[in-house]
Amino acid sequence: MYYKCINSYLNHLSDYETDEEADVKILEKSTHFHIICITFWLILVLIMVWLQRVINVSSNESKLKSVEVLPKLIKVIKP
Repeated sequence: MYYKCINSYLNHLSDYETDEEADVKILEKSTHFHIICITFWLILVLIMVWLQRVINVSSNESKLKSVEVLPKLIKVIKP
């Protein structure tokens, strides 16, 4: 199977007249792949940062509520 992949790849490259054309085509595909990967990782990082902020805000709100509730619980528990 590995050899089939290599042969199909080489046959695809042989469609071009010169090695330079094949190199340019490979470089174009490689550049597109890198742009797609970088875009994907940037979007992923932005989503992670956004989620971290949302989690921090919600945890801060819950901490504030627990701090407000704690004295009331202490009053109820202590006779």
